[in-house]
Amino acid sequence: MPVDMEMLRMVERIIIAFGGILSIVLGYRLFMVVSANNSVSGGNFKSALFNITLSKVAPGVFFALFGAYILATGINTQISTKRAPATAPLVALLKKQVDTLKDGDTKDTLNAIAKQLESSAGSNSEPLIESRSAQ
Repeated sequence: MPVDMEMLRMVERIIIAFGGILSIVLGYRLFMVVSANNSVSGGNFKSALFNITLSKVAPGVFFALFGAYILATGINTQISTKRAPATAPLVALLKKQVDTLKDGDTKDTLNAIAKQLESSAGSNSEPLIESRSAQ
């Protein structure tokens, strides 16, 4: 039984979502353990555009933010499918063989047949999967 590429991508996205949720839950639990000890911790992030400083936060907060980032990225990444003609390799092979023929009526006829096959190949197709980020 062949496995469909779309099914594999769906399973991949579910695993990523579980990873993000697990990161958030474990980050929260780490936050609760460290905050119960009343220890002081913090962190800062500097960029050319902004500066973020977090003080009196446990490392669990950063862990949970990482999980939230994973989930947000998973939501914004789209899966799109394109249809590629299943007969495309055969048409390409036909064209290659036709090009080796001498010029004449037979070559012109076979080129016309190859063009007809290319234009009618859209109805007989198989999916190709690619991932794109939403913008």
